[in-house]
Amino acid sequence: MMLNYNIAKTDWQSLAFRVMQKGIWSYTDGNEYRFYISKDAIQWSSPSIIYSIMFFFGSISRYHPYFFENILNAKEQWLISKFMRTQPMQFLYYVTSKVVGNNIYKSQTDSL
Repeated sequence: MMLNYNIAKTDWQSLAFRVMQKGIWSYTDGNEYRFYISKDAIQWSSPSIIYSIMFFFGSISRYHPYFFENILNAKEQWLISKFMRTQPMQFLYYVTSKVVGNNIYKSQTDSL
């Protein structure tokens, strides 16, 4: 629990510790964040996670369209919407980066 409205470093550490106790842990290499579930989880790369989630959404939209509709109508719809808007392109950047052998960067000014 926070003692006041100003977030202190100890508040962030306490939150991180409680989340880790629930079985979710993460780290960053300075470029990206990676999240893992449980202490024994297989460490997947970000492109693998994006591909798996896109495959899941594709499968349920094809074989269980009513379930996909329920997900889109749920209160977490904003999260799925954000994922669908950003991550397919991010996946293409990851794959292109691996094929080319260099990091691929997108200019933030191209959408102005």
